[in-house]
Amino acid sequence: MSWIDYFFKSWTRFSDFKSESDRKEFWIFALFNLGIFSLSFLFISYSVLSNQEVLDIVNNSIKTVQSYFQVTNASEFSLNADSGIFPWVLLIAVFSSVLCWAFFISSPIFFYLFVLIVIAPVMCLSGVYSIQVALIYMLAVMIPYLALSIRRLRNAGYGLIVFFSQLIPVAGPFIYVFFLAKYGADKKETLVKES
Repeated sequence: MSWIDYFFKSWTRFSDFKSESDRKEFWIFALFNLGIFSLSFLFISYSVLSNQEVLDIVNNSIKTVQSYFQVTNASEFSLNADSGIFPWVLLIAVFSSVLCWAFFISSPIFFYLFVLIVIAPVMCLSGVYSIQVALIYMLAVMIPYLALSIRRLRNAGYGLIVFFSQLIPVAGPFIYVFFLAKYGADKKETLVKES
């Protein structure tokens, strides 16, 4: 089975919370989503940072912070849509997409609470279509990802209660990813046969 087949298999099994999924299926789905998040954040960063009105707000915010901290010897820093902004766009897009993806993988409950309560209202009112398309994808991938992660935990030999380990403060997301990365029943059987 190819990588694309694994990715679409996860989408077609979006309502299957009872069977199992192996590590390969889970991590291929996760890596495809990293690529999709990266592309969408690149478009979002470019569309936001190429808008001069947004850059004026950012410049005013920087000046306000400088005056608040009484920075007098700071150089005159101002972003302009015409001045080589692409390296900044690329840096912001890569950093934000990897951070969003890590949050998406390690703590989907908090990720979707944050998206629904904080990000969705801001994104819907922003008027930037690339942001709204990214929001639609994040909401569309919610159910397939939750079903896949529960199937993955079941394959690793854990019940549904382990899914809620991500709610443990600070260490919870790391514990959750550890459970997702463990070998499942399929690997245990092949290890026993090889011995």
